[in-house]
Amino acid sequence: MKKYLFYFIIFFTTSLAAQNDNAVHSFNIWGQGGYSYLNLKNSEVVANLGGLGGIFGLGYGYKNNHFILEIGLEFDYKSSKLQYNDFRMQVGKFIDENTGQEIPLGTKITSSMHPIVEGGFIHTDYNPESRFVMLYNFTDLQDFYKICYINMPLRIGGTFNAFYFLVGPKIGLNALSYAETSGKHSSTGYFPQDIGYLEDMPQHSFVKDKVGSDNTRFDRKLNFNLVVSAELGINLIFSNTSLQEMRFAVFADYGLLNINSKNYTANTNTNSDFIYIPATNQVGIDPNIIRYNSLITSNIKPPVNPFIVGVKVTMLFISRNDCNNCGQYSNKKATWWIIESKKRNRR
Repeated sequence: MKKYLFYFIIFFTTSLAAQNDNAVHSFNIWGQGGYSYLNLKNSEVVANLGGLGGIFGLGYGYKNNHFILEIGLEFDYKSSKLQYNDFRMQVGKFIDENTGQEIPLGTKITSSMHPIVEGGFIHTDYNPESRFVMLYNFTDLQDFYKICYINMPLRIGGTFNAFYFLVGPKIGLNALSYAETSGKHSSTGYFPQDIGYLEDMPQHSFVKDKVGSDNTRFDRKLNFNLVVSAELGINLIFSNTSLQEMRFAVFADYGLLNINSKNYTANTNTNSDFIYIPATNQVGIDPNIIRYNSLITSNIKPPVNPFIVGVKVTMLFISRNDCNNCGQYSNKKATWWIIESKKRNRR
């Protein structure tokens, strides 16, 4: 699909460039900035705050009567911040040795019960065989994403009086992307009935609001994207300069494809889990070493569609040969509108 669209863009622009009669050709430079957002749906996400994004591009512009076109290359940057629900994770469980049934945490232990621990951890400070269940409470979990794409846009539209519009597709190839994940946790140890439970005792591995041991950055190669782009704005016409026209507009870009569709997970030090506790699988490791994975690089793998909305400024540099037609095709009503605005400001 990418190959065929690329061939169409080359053929289309070559055909336009060959139409020299009554056409105005320009070299365009544009900058865009605004609010960016990763449309990511997952039950653990409590707030998708988005972030800031920006686009810088340059390319070829074409105008003939009311018809306008823009094609080129863009560097596209987006950021987005996700916050997650607080949640709990239990490692190990109580089993009533008399019945073989699990005893939920918080259940009052009676004399008829004989609780033992299955799984969990061994606390050597008390007894070599003092096994306990750990309950983790995770808070302030968040991901901060930064993604960069190289876009090939093709936009067509029209100009009428002082106003114009452009719409069209973009193909985006991922250049760079990564996520930084962080969070805090508190841990409570539940022992059989002779000890009960212990909390907020850092010297015994029971902590409160401890920052994650590894606030990890995860690099991620994302899939290519197909974007639908639209902008609406005004023209400002100049004369006797190489910069013949400027455009000011509002714009919106929305990614149609799931850019997280590749089969990839970050399993180094995390086992691909969203929350990974190394002590659950190995002996002699502090149970409060917590390693966080980002949502899009974990085994959860939610779909992701990027979005950005904001303002755009475009500068059009028109060749001298085409400038003979600038007055004819740069829209006289737009020029009159600007001159009259200046007169009113002087008064």
